[in-house]
Amino acid sequence: MPENTPQAVVDAGGEEWSRVEVLLDRYARELAGGVLEIHTRHPEVPEAIGAWCARWGHTVLAAHAVKGVTGLHIRLSSTWRRHAFPG
Repeated sequence: MPENTPQAVVDAGGEEWSRVEVLLDRYARELAGGVLEIHTRHPEVPEAIGAWCARWGHTVLAAHAVKGVTGLHIRLSSTWRRHAFPG
């Protein structure tokens, strides 16, 4: 599998950031070191994803917007541990 091929694709629809963040936290644990592709129609979520990546050591590899839907490819940190996250 090519290095930047997503291991999972998530359609977050128009969900607000608080709900998308929970999804990202889960995938960051499950796919540590992998690539996640996420699609969102919520206008504030792409910027929040960028800040989340910067805060937790993930990398936005690519972003594109088509007809009101923004898609992002995220390289998830292989050493990610969110101490405040239960579980």
